[in-house]
Amino acid sequence: MKVRYNVERKGAYNGAWIKFDNLDLRQYEEFVFWVKGDENEGYTTTFKIELKSQNGQVEYVVKGVTSSWSRMVVPLNEYYYTGLGF
Repeated sequence: MKVRYNVERKGAYNGAWIKFDNLDLRQYEEFVFWVKGDENEGYTTTFKIELKSQNGQVEYVVKGVTSSWSRMVVPLNEYYYTGLGF
C-alpha cells in the first residue's frame, strides 16, 4: 500500500485504515510490517498506529522510517494487559 499525503497546512493530518471484521488478535504476539519513505516525494520518519476494539483503543508510535525498507514490529501482547482484549 502506498500512502500519499500533504500535511503542510496547520491542523492537517492524513492516514489510511484497514478494518478486520471479527479478527481475534489474542493469538498473536506481534503485528509485523515493512515500511519505507519515498526520497523523491518526501516522507515522515514517525507515524501512529491505532488498534481499536469494542473495549477501547490504544496507540503505538512507529519511529525511524528511512528511505530503505525496514521491518517494523508492534508488540501486541503489551495491549492485552491494558484490558482492551483485542
